[in-house]
Amino acid sequence: MVVDDIYKSMLGPGRQDYIALVPANSELAWLTGFSVEVKAPDGESPMSQEYLCHSNLEVADVNQHYMTVANRNFNPGRYFTISQGQKYAKLPEGFGIPINTNHALNWNGQALNLNTKPDKPIVVTQRVNLDYTLDKDTKSPMIPLFPMSVAGLKTVGDLPKTYTLRHDSSKMEGGGCLIGTSAVVDGVFTDNAGNDFTAHWIVEPGIERNTTRLDDIFTLPYDTTLHYAMLHVHPFCESVELYDLTENKSVLKFDCTQLPDRIGLLKTQDLTSVEGIDLYKEHTYELRSVYNNTTDVNQDSMVVLYVYLRDKTFDKNAINKT
Repeated sequence: MVVDDIYKSMLGPGRQDYIALVPANSELAWLTGFSVEVKAPDGESPMSQEYLCHSNLEVADVNQHYMTVANRNFNPGRYFTISQGQKYAKLPEGFGIPINTNHALNWNGQALNLNTKPDKPIVVTQRVNLDYTLDKDTKSPMIPLFPMSVAGLKTVGDLPKTYTLRHDSSKMEGGGCLIGTSAVVDGVFTDNAGNDFTAHWIVEPGIERNTTRLDDIFTLPYDTTLHYAMLHVHPFCESVELYDLTENKSVLKFDCTQLPDRIGLLKTQDLTSVEGIDLYKEHTYELRSVYNNTTDVNQDSMVVLYVYLRDKTFDKNAINKT
């Protein structure tokens, strides 16, 4: 990817490719991790992660996903996203995401450059490592996980509204999305009630505290447990919290560390838990985020929390039928 200018988040040069774990065979495998390193064109010399916008791994055909993918607006078959501030995702030992080895995977990556226009074009590459194990090679049964995405939103309308897949949102109270402005040209979408929202919004100078009620965004199929979680945010994000409104308590909270001398993320937190954190189908959750725009100009933002949940209905025999 050629970096020859300043490129804000989601606006830099990108590439994509298609791969399959074992194209010639149809058998069960388990995705267990994903990592990305920013490299020079030789594929070996390291380069700064400030050139990393994101690197995504998705199922190429969402209809081939072994289970119904929840929240297609926010996670259309995505398995992992690595963005600035994180170099790898690693599921707990003994846990994995089931996948058919001959199903095509889509990798897509994008470059970033937030600070200084280079004197001459810089070519950067992303070395991607995908960790998996074949089911036939496992020494003990794997515990299946499925990924979901929880997105922070801003309403583009005149009044705060709650995102809904239902036709009647009049009975939904409180926790609506704050009013905002989309940071990208094609970043506005409409829910079933006719309300416009954006997941990429403008943060003005200063501190912004945003909340998104997750009634129709975090739609759990049943009570389950969370075993891994990670973030996709932009620079100036200070924290992200998943909050249980039903029990009035925090489920998890991640802090973000900024680069000390320029715009960019040094580190975002993740969570790994073998024991798991309880989540409940009938509970109401809220996503809370804090951005602190320390510049004197508007900046772009987004908040996505990726969670990996215990799959209680996985049928090993079904993986080869799709």
